[in-house]
Amino acid sequence: MPHTLPEGLGPDFIVRTALRMGVSRRRLQSSDLRAPFHGVRTSGPTQTHLDRCRAYLPRMRPTQFFSHVSAAIIYRMPVPSHIEETADIHVSVRIPAHPPQARGVVGHRQSVGGPLRVRDGFRVPAPAEVWAQLATLLSVEELVVVGDFLVRRKRPFATVEQLAAVAKYRVPGSRALRRALARVRRGTDSPMETRVRLALVDAGLPEPTIGFVIRDAKGDFIGTPDLAYPAHKIAIEYEGAIHFSDARVYADDIVRRELMEEAGWFVIRVISRDLGVGRGALVARVRHALTSRAR
Repeated sequence: MPHTLPEGLGPDFIVRTALRMGVSRRRLQSSDLRAPFHGVRTSGPTQTHLDRCRAYLPRMRPTQFFSHVSAAIIYRMPVPSHIEETADIHVSVRIPAHPPQARGVVGHRQSVGGPLRVRDGFRVPAPAEVWAQLATLLSVEELVVVGDFLVRRKRPFATVEQLAAVAKYRVPGSRALRRALARVRRGTDSPMETRVRLALVDAGLPEPTIGFVIRDAKGDFIGTPDLAYPAHKIAIEYEGAIHFSDARVYADDIVRRELMEEAGWFVIRVISRDLGVGRGALVARVRHALTSRAR
């Protein structure tokens, strides 16, 4: 069994520091330690992108900060899974500092940017700046999803004005940022809600309203559907896994839907399949509802 490491090292540490504390090179090659980066050892996990960011912290210089995909993951932005599973971490510096060059690290050197902040122990740029950094990595639709997430209804990370400010940067992908900015909307509640909205608009349908409050004839609150066409009394609700796995959420959904229907609303329920192979069918359902309720 390997010897216990000195308490002062922590789970992630620099090899030089361990040697100075009396740890042998043989111990540093033990199977209970991993080498995610040159000169670093960790006894912690390294499977996820966030794990690798944490393992890099001991060798991070004061001029360096996590950026691009890594910063997005630290903020828990809804980036696509193939991006989130990227092995290499992204670390940036501001000119005139030199970016890191190491296996498993993508280094960047930036000429613009605002103050840095610390999020869960990681040094990162402001959320709006991270959104700008993603412009060369994500599609316009994916940038809209992240943008909506940042200006969401509850506990927003940024304002539309802040997104507009970074979209003016003369950086790679600035055109994509401006196209995405035009489609970002305040007040959303989930990335899937954004994807439903984009799917409908891209198919040529009118843009649905976000955050519309439905009340009964007495003026009592019934609910706020994800999306709505108020003039047609059409409510669109995205139902993720929790809507089926949580009995209380499922029951609340049933009651709310019945109350909406009693108030004269037509409710369209959307599931993940409707944004994949079922996208055409979803668009047809909404188009039919708009047509039939316009008569």
